[in-house]
Amino acid sequence: MFGGFFFESLSILIFVLFVQTVDSKHVQYNDSSGSKETLTYNLALRENDQVHLSWDVNFSEEKVVFRIQRRHPHAVGWFAFGMSDDGTTRDADLLFWWQEEDGHFEAKDAWTDDDSIVHIDVRQSYKIVDYTKRPEIESITFERIFDTCDKRDYVIEGGTVDIINFSGDEQITSPDGLNISEFNNNMKRVQLLKSQMQVPPLPDDVIEINYLAPEVHVPDNVTTYWCSTHKVPKLPNKNHIIRFESVITPGNEDIVHHMEVFLCESDISEEYNAECKSETKPKAIESCKHVLGAWAMGAEPFIYPAEAGVEFGGPEFPRHVVLEIHYNNPLQRSGAVDKSGMRFYYTPTLRPHDAGIMELGLTYSPRMSIPPNNEGFILNGYCTPECTEQALPATGIKVFGSQLHTHLTGTAVWTKHVRNGNQLPDLNRDDHFSTHFQDIRLLRQQVSVLPGDMLVTGCKYNTMDRTNVTLGGFGIEDEMCLNYIHYYPRTKLEVCKSTIAKRALNKFFIYMYKNYKMPLIRGGGMKVNYNKVKWSRTTSYILQTVFQTKPIEMMCLENSGSQFPGKWQYVPHPTITLPLHKKDPCRNINDFLEDRFGL
Repeated sequence: MFGGFFFESLSILIFVLFVQTVDSKHVQYNDSSGSKETLTYNLALRENDQVHLSWDVNFSEEKVVFRIQRRHPHAVGWFAFGMSDDGTTRDADLLFWWQEEDGHFEAKDAWTDDDSIVHIDVRQSYKIVDYTKRPEIESITFERIFDTCDKRDYVIEGGTVDIINFSGDEQITSPDGLNISEFNNNMKRVQLLKSQMQVPPLPDDVIEINYLAPEVHVPDNVTTYWCSTHKVPKLPNKNHIIRFESVITPGNEDIVHHMEVFLCESDISEEYNAECKSETKPKAIESCKHVLGAWAMGAEPFIYPAEAGVEFGGPEFPRHVVLEIHYNNPLQRSGAVDKSGMRFYYTPTLRPHDAGIMELGLTYSPRMSIPPNNEGFILNGYCTPECTEQALPATGIKVFGSQLHTHLTGTAVWTKHVRNGNQLPDLNRDDHFSTHFQDIRLLRQQVSVLPGDMLVTGCKYNTMDRTNVTLGGFGIEDEMCLNYIHYYPRTKLEVCKSTIAKRALNKFFIYMYKNYKMPLIRGGGMKVNYNKVKWSRTTSYILQTVFQTKPIEMMCLENSGSQFPGKWQYVPHPTITLPLHKKDPCRNINDFLEDRFGL
């Protein structure tokens, strides 16, 4: 017993020694040279690349190697690099560095409180690898493990990371006590823990094709969905799309929110270029359901793995696509002319598998709505075992990419993977989600989804700044909860989403009327009655319970838009019988440090 305690204590002390590694007195100060090794990933932190971040990820050691390079640094002054949960200066994890009067380089791990005041961290968690300063450039290389087990440190996870950085011209001896909110916060969003899947280069026989909006005069409405039809080239044989990306009209980056290109099962006899909800829209466009490519604000080009590509061309291939653009114009500016769209790269050299895109999450319905003044309200959309049992091949599918999506109040999105009631590791998760950074991400490794598996896409919302209910729907002020997964081999399953059953929600409104005397209107519709509820912590909790326990309605749709055979209207609420329990590697360490050292 004593031996076990001794070795556990020893291991914890070794961990403490490892994380307390900011010691600039032992760092080589280079006047003319520094570390020359090239890091894989790059991001400009400031305009004109005056401050540049590069990094590498070591998953086996669970650490990130960072390098910050500053052009024409001040002779004196300081710089701070950091991470925070929401991109603000509050509760941030920072690394400061500066030069003392004698020219000595100094660096400290620090954190900020709720008032953005800087404090030196007792447990120093950054390891300085190299520092170089010349008149034209300053370079610092440092390391941080994903989870330092320090409650003051940011936990680096697989989702979005808000990178912040600051600088000051004055000479300091310590940043302790600085109010960092008084300095310009340069914030960038990025995924630090990139996928380790190998991305093949573009082949020599690749061909480009653009589907661009034909000069849209963007309405001055807050929300507009614009649709335009485009022809597919006559290709005698099947090709594979192996990459797609956005083409945004310069100056319209702030209003093009997301785009999708849909294949049309029916022939489109006339061109269409107008709002998607226009009464003049040809009926044949209703057949345009199959997603060929999707992009959202913040997404980089998406490149398919070597095993798969999206089918494109051939004798029986559809002859038309529809480009749908969601314009988000909160300032309602007029006069914007847009020719944005998407660019696809295809090749006649076929990959082993046809890839597909499947839509998971919630249906676009006001049934799933969010009360005001809630900091962490959760909605879940289900792809049930009954649907995957019917729609997926016996050998299952391989999921390799994912694009999570909400509108303005979404703060976290995930898709849980469940097999026989047992929760497996998440298919994808972003606990620092931003609607302004919705890139399509390659998973760290491909995931097998089998017939009978369940996929649960959940979203957390913050409506603290709203006084009225946030409805589920298409508008930017409404909400969505989606995950577009990229997989192979392609199946007929195009949409696998759910919503609360209408009968179950009506019972909630009746309960509100009988027990809380809410002035509900019989036959008034979901939108009307949601806005009649007097929302409080109690009524919000009751609605949350309804969403988490009552029957649902399923959309288990083929790419033609029709339902797979089955009972989908009043389905018992799916359950996870054995949740995924993760061990907390920091529990013993933190308890020991607090008890023995007060850290």
